[in-house]
Amino acid sequence: MKTPLRNILAVISGDLGSRAIGFFVTMYLARTLLPASFGVINIGLAVLGYLSLLNVPGVQMVEVRNVAATAGDFRERAGSILSFRLVVAPLLLAGTWIVVTAIGMPAETRDAVLLYSLSVVPMALSLDWLFQGREDFRRVSTSRLLSVFLFGIVVLLLVRQEHDVRQTAIAFLMGNIAAALYLGFVYRRLPGHHGHADPVPAGTRQGRGGTQGRIPGHEEPVRAFPRLRWDPAAWKGILRDNGPAGTAMLLAQSVTNLPPLVIGVFVGNNDVGMFSAAMKLAFVFLLIDRTFNVLYLPLASRYAASKRDEYPYLLSVTVKSILVLVVPLVIVGCVIADPLLLLVFGSHYTGSGMLFRILSLYVLVTTFNSVFVNTLIAFGKTKDYAVAGGAGAVGMIVCVVLLTALGGTVGAAWGVVAGETIILGLLAARVSHFVRLPGWRDLAKPVAACVVMAVGAIATDGMNVFFSLMVSLLAFFFVLFSTNGMPREELRFLKERLL
Repeated sequence: MKTPLRNILAVISGDLGSRAIGFFVTMYLARTLLPASFGVINIGLAVLGYLSLLNVPGVQMVEVRNVAATAGDFRERAGSILSFRLVVAPLLLAGTWIVVTAIGMPAETRDAVLLYSLSVVPMALSLDWLFQGREDFRRVSTSRLLSVFLFGIVVLLLVRQEHDVRQTAIAFLMGNIAAALYLGFVYRRLPGHHGHADPVPAGTRQGRGGTQGRIPGHEEPVRAFPRLRWDPAAWKGILRDNGPAGTAMLLAQSVTNLPPLVIGVFVGNNDVGMFSAAMKLAFVFLLIDRTFNVLYLPLASRYAASKRDEYPYLLSVTVKSILVLVVPLVIVGCVIADPLLLLVFGSHYTGSGMLFRILSLYVLVTTFNSVFVNTLIAFGKTKDYAVAGGAGAVGMIVCVVLLTALGGTVGAAWGVVAGETIILGLLAARVSHFVRLPGWRDLAKPVAACVVMAVGAIATDGMNVFFSLMVSLLAFFFVLFSTNGMPREELRFLKERLL
């Protein structure tokens, strides 16, 4: 099986498996804890999200690109990154304890935040970014499956009633420890840690001057974890390289981490639970974005390095593919929102239907965002990404805080969509400086198909759900195929790259 197809299957199967398990665990927690306590654990996860991004920000983007583009030995830099993150993690934990103590959080919320924060340590030691850069998606997916599976098992054993919030944090910590240990163990058994270079053959002794005594056809595992050492000079360089993109990522992730905290302040934990239920369901629809994100950055990096002239065509086909895949998915989600929330989370969360419909727009916008973020990173435009993403994220923060204060949880949902749209506009503007963007003429036909589908869904709103789905989907496919919205040569182009 060819590598791209194997990568796709690994990402989809691993992500689908981990999201499926995680989703069932979320269902169990939402039904067992009820909205108020479910809101508390999402506050803890939101704080952990910020801590993981603060711990040497940018590693998940910039270092993935560095590994993908590096033909030499990456062990020394990997060791410096891990040691830096391990030094920063206790500082983040201490700062979190000081803040939650100073603001006088309720005991249950404070304990949940502090316990969830402990996961920043195994996350700091995880090598998932390195394996992603090597395009070893099978092991990345396996580590995530292991993490969420152990989390689910411990949750089922320990969480039995509404106030078992602390146990969820303990379960989450155990899952993260297992994932980090797995990747560390696998790393020690690899034949070499050289990005895309050939592995080190057996009989080879590594020295300062290179390798000696190679025996062709054999590979020798390098049984050593990256060396952890005190090296402030290397840490300074890593922070300088990763800082701009990391700052933008930190701000951009406010879409996930900020709303639960803001809703908790302005409204209450019960509404945090309602919003989080809608957001968790929306995240299930982000499987396509997640798969695309993992696969597109290495592909875009190779095009940026050796096929720059062809990149506009790749970008155009990618954008059209997102239109014909994600828009119908979002519309289907909006049609079935109410029965789906009732089925998944129960009657306590029926008021989340409108929130889910609004957040479905975020799913669409953030998928387009991923295209431009990966393009900027692939072309080494990390400062442009930092400026555009950072400015847009500040706009998002303002939108979320202001609209939550004015409109509660519905305002928070619209704030998320508005902020993500601002980020999209700024990122696209930066990319347009060095890559020709798809024009309206390129996108008109798939856009028309999407508009017709949306009109069909709106026109049949209130009728039988299955009838509404049938009408809207038939309208979409009729317009798409009758106008040749995805030409055969573009499908062939995708097939060659992905299969």
